[in-house]
Amino acid sequence: MTALSDLLDRHPQRRTADNRLLADTIAALQECAQICTSCADACLSEPDAADLATCVRRDLDCADVCLATARVLSRAGGATEVLLDVCAQICRACADECGRHSAHHEHCRICEQACRVAGQACWDYLTASLAAPDGVPADELAEDDLMRALAHLHHTRHDTFLHGSQSAVENHTQRMTQLEAEYLSRHPDRTVDARRTRAGARASS
Repeated sequence: MTALSDLLDRHPQRRTADNRLLADTIAALQECAQICTSCADACLSEPDAADLATCVRRDLDCADVCLATARVLSRAGGATEVLLDVCAQICRACADECGRHSAHHEHCRICEQACRVAGQACWDYLTASLAAPDGVPADELAEDDLMRALAHLHHTRHDTFLHGSQSAVENHTQRMTQLEAEYLSRHPDRTVDARRTRAGARASS
């Protein structure tokens, strides 16, 4: 157990997600921020520094966002879902850019790997916190909380399915199914767009 996960376990407002996973996510983000900063500096020292301008910008953006995300995650509460989503995307963009130069610059290869690890850590923690099967039961969620959770799950579904771990995909699917079933049970008379019915689709074609 790390000192951070030990501290989180003793926080008066314990997180609903696993504290060890939270501590690992924060550590991955902090390491990524440091590596991105060092990679940017290394890029500026290369003979072809002018060709690495985009890589430098991606590195510095990623470092700043990773540090901000790590600091917010260290505090209880806050709208961390959106921040984790954005951080994961920025980590992926930085990894892709560093990957373009990794064959010629070892520091870019190292940075690419760190960014992918940090981005995956964001997705794993995000899906664990939003899609945990042992989270608040769907039928106990207030309407606003139910809608917010559904919106986030639907928004993150594509990337989770393509890039998440097997357990993350399974948890995401299970939680989304629970929340969707709860929504349908609360709104049996929900408005259905006629264009989304079989008859409506034939009429519009």
